Amino acid sequence: MKFIFLVILVFCLVVNPLKINAFVSPLEEAQKFYQQGNYQKTIEILSNYPEQDLPLLQEYLGVSYSRIGQKNKALIAWQKALDIYLKQNNIERATVSLLSIAELYINLGKPQKAISLIEQWQYPLPDYVNGIIGNAYLRAYDYEKAVKYYQKAVNGNLNEQQKLANYNNLVKSLEKLSRKYLQLSEFSTLTLEKNQFLAQSQKAQLEAEKVRNLALNLAENNSSFLRIKTKISNLNQICEKTIKNINNLNQICEETVNNINNQINQLPNNQEKIELLVNLSDLFPSENILKQAEKIAISTGNNLSLAVIYAKLGSFYEQRKNYSLALEYTQLAQLKISPFLNYNYLYQWQWQEGRIRTALRENQEAKLAYFNALDSINQIVSVQRVTQLKAQNHLFSQHQN
Repeated sequence: MKFIFLVILVFCLVVNPLKINAFVSPLEEAQKFYQQGNYQKTIEILSNYPEQDLPLLQEYLGVSYSRIGQKNKALIAWQKALDIYLKQNNIERATVSLLSIAELYINLGKPQKAISLIEQWQYPLPDYVNGIIGNAYLRAYDYEKAVKYYQKAVNGNLNEQQKLANYNNLVKSLEKLSRKYLQLSEFSTLTLEKNQFLAQSQKAQLEAEKVRNLALNLAENNSSFLRIKTKISNLNQICEKTIKNINNLNQICEETVNNINNQINQLPNNQEKIELLVNLSDLFPSENILKQAEKIAISTGNNLSLAVIYAKLGSFYEQRKNYSLALEYTQLAQLKISPFLNYNYLYQWQWQEGRIRTALRENQEAKLAYFNALDSINQIVSVQRVTQLKAQNHLFSQHQN
C-alpha cells in the first residue's frame, strides 16, 4: 500500500511539479518575495488571497505598498489591520498598526495628523513612539520639539537599531536648529538679541557634534549595514575633521568615500546594499557607485530601486550637461516606475525630462513632459481625496455600528 502511494505521489510531481507550491502558504511565499525586495510580486500574491481578514496579510500589504511608494494604499491596508486587531482585542499589534499609520501620515506631509492620532490613542505606547513624534515635528519644521522627542527616544528602552536611528535624526534636528538660530541672528538688528541667537546656534552645533560621536561609537558595535549607514549620514562631517580647507572637501574626501564603498561591497547583494550605494551617491555623486547599484538591482529583480537609480543617473548626466544620456536614463526611469503607479516619483522624473528637453531645445517635447508632470500631480491629489473619503465613510459606518 505504501508503495502504491509513493508511485502516485511521484507521478503527480512529474506530471505537474508546480503542485509542490501548494505546500507553501501564500503568506510564506509573499514573505519570500518581500525579503528579495520584490514588493510588486508580494502585493500580487496577497491581493488575490481569499482571506483578506488576516491582519498579518494586511501588514505585509501595508509594508509592501509603502516600499513601492504607494503610501495611500499602504494607509488603507494598515487601517484594515488596525480594525481587525481591535476586534480581536490584540492591543499590542493594534498599537503597532496605529504607529505605522502615523508614520505614513508623516511621509504624506501630514505631520500634525500623525501627532493628533498618537495623542488620541487611549492605550499604552512603546518608547519608540518618541522617535515617531520627533519625525513629525522635524517634518513640521519645529526643530526644538523634534530635538526634545529624539532626546526622550535615545534615553528610552530601545534596541540598538532604534537608538542609532534616533541618534542620527537628533543630529539632523540639532544641525537644522543651529542653522535656524544662525539665520535669526543675521536678520536681527539688536546686538543683544543677535548675540543670543549666535550663542544658541553654537550650543546646538556643539550638541550635534557630541551626539554624532555617540552615534558613530554605537555604530562600530552594530551590524555592518547600520555602521555604514551612520558613516554615510555623517560623511561630510567625517571628511571635514581631516582637512583644514573645506573648499577642497570633495577632492580630499574621496579616500573616505572609497573606504566606505569598499565596506559596502563586502555586504550581500540585497535591498540594504542598494540603499547604501544610493545614499552614498546622493552625498558624493558618482557614476561608478550608481552603476554598482544598477547591477545589483538588475540581478535581484528590484525594479523599483532600478527606476530610482536610472533617475539619479539621469540627474547625474544632466548636471554634467551630457543631455543625451540624461534623457535616456530619465526615460528609462519613467518606464520602470510605470507598473508601480508611483506618481510621487513619476512627476519628478517627468519634470526632469522637461528640463533636459529644454536644454536640448526640444521645446514641444519639453512642454509635453511638463504637462505630464502636472497630470501626475493631479493624480496624487485625486488619490488622496479618494483615500480621505474612504476613511470618512469607514469612520461613519463604524459609528453607525
